[in-house]
Amino acid sequence: MRRPLAVAAICITGLLGAACARTASVADQPSLATGVLRLTQHIDGPLYVEGSVGYVKIGDDSGVVFEGKVPQGGLTRTLAAGTYSLQSYQRICGGNCDHLGPPSDRCQTSLTVAANQSVDAVVKLTPTKNSCSISVS
Repeated sequence: MRRPLAVAAICITGLLGAACARTASVADQPSLATGVLRLTQHIDGPLYVEGSVGYVKIGDDSGVVFEGKVPQGGLTRTLAAGTYSLQSYQRICGGNCDHLGPPSDRCQTSLTVAANQSVDAVVKLTPTKNSCSISVS
């Protein structure tokens, strides 16, 4: 009878030790370093006739981390430190902005977000030339 209790005590001690070791290793991991991406759009020249809605897609090696509209005041995203692709496109309003055309005036660039730093990206659109460029500083 003593032998099964001794085996159970050893097993329980081993499991608790493993659980404690696992908890300690998770607690010892440093928190993920982050930085900030601030993105704005600038339209150079006359606007699109009926307007447009700007969109961006931000991705890294794991895939898309954000995709959505760019508000008039710009977009601010906190991102893990690393290298990202930044894609921009417009969807031109058809009659009004409740009806959007397919993506147009596309451009993209790569950028690096450093820990505890801010990166500014400006999407420059020239509707009369159907051109788009992104500057990063």
